[in-house]
Amino acid sequence: MVQNVVGLRENAEACAQALLDGDIEQVGKCISTYWEQKKCMVGGGVEPAVCSQTLALVKADLYGATLAGAGGGGFMLMLTRKPNVGAELKAKILGGVKGAQTFSFHECEVDVDGMQTVRD
Repeated sequence: MVQNVVGLRENAEACAQALLDGDIEQVGKCISTYWEQKKCMVGGGVEPAVCSQTLALVKADLYGATLAGAGGGGFMLMLTRKPNVGAELKAKILGGVKGAQTFSFHECEVDVDGMQTVRD
C-alpha cells in the first residue's frame, strides 16, 4: 500500500510533466495508471462490469481512461487517439455493451491556449 501511494505521487508528477510537454500519449498512460492505482487502494470489485466491458471494447481507440468520482464511480474519462470520434465511440459502445444505454456522453477538447485576458 505504501508503494502504491508513492506510485500515485510519482504518476501525478509524470502526468504533470507530460501535460507540460504536450505528450498526450503519455498523459493517457498516466490516467490509465492512475485508475489501476485507485483500484489497488480499494481492492477488488471497484470497477463496475459495464465499465470493464466498455473499456475492453474501446481500448484500441484510446490513449488512456479512468473512472472519476468517489470510489471511481459516476464518470468515465477517455482520452482518444483520434480527435472528433465521440459519435463513433458512442455508437460502438451502445452497440456493444449491455447496460450502456444508461450512459450519457459528453465531448470536450483541450484548450491549448489557456486562459487569456484582454485589456482595453
